[in-house]
Amino acid sequence: MLLQHKTHGSHRRAGFSLMELLVVVAILVVLAGVGGVVYLNIQESNYKDAARIQIKNLESTCQNYKIKFGDFPEALEELTGEMPNGDGPMLEPSALRDPWDRQYQYSKQGQNAAYQKPEIWSDGPRPGDANSRISNSW
Repeated sequence: MLLQHKTHGSHRRAGFSLMELLVVVAILVVLAGVGGVVYLNIQESNYKDAARIQIKNLESTCQNYKIKFGDFPEALEELTGEMPNGDGPMLEPSALRDPWDRQYQYSKQGQNAAYQKPEIWSDGPRPGDANSRISNSW
């Protein structure tokens, strides 16, 4: 005897329709796009914060150099070599690169001579854009 399955007028669905799949994929693409923008904004903010901290550390190292040797170094690279008194370097060469992997810029006199500190800056995420610059000057 054969058993027959009665559906009482309803049809069984085997899966999702193409339209349902397209809607889900579209929602996922929108969410990924929004997430990517948020991630990039957070990453840029973190890079800027790291640059500010690194610039402050470079400034402190220059101040220590001045205390030991009477004047600020002529260039930041002097901090990575042998010191005038024969001591080893004060910094690793990697400390002279900003989070965007570009060399920090340095001016021994600085814009703020009244503060008696050198100016140290990074061109930031967009070199050439004055609003992107990160510096220890006031």
